[in-house]
Amino acid sequence: GRRVYMYKEVIGKNERIGKNGKAKCFCCGNYTIDRLFEECSVCLWQYDGIDFDKSEDKRSAPNGMSVKEARKIFEEDGVCVPGFKHLVRDPIDDELPENNE
Repeated sequence: GRRVYMYKEVIGKNERIGKNGKAKCFCCGNYTIDRLFEECSVCLWQYDGIDFDKSEDKRSAPNGMSVKEARKIFEEDGVCVPGFKHLVRDPIDDELPENNE
């Protein structure tokens, strides 16, 4: 529907929409994003529509860091915003990459 069309326009048609109808988070890799500028509930990365697969070192203005930096922090702390682990949750089954690719 409309939501999937919007994602494909924003994401550059790189097919990051999962079977669950959500976009893949550039930081944690789970399919959690419903709309532009939404924060991932698994890692807190704010989706700003930039295709970070093409440039991991590009700084994201809303996140204040590159996705490469955010991934490193997420791997270490379980959240891409240090000190905010209490605001995230584990991914549910229909958000996991293996269930969406």
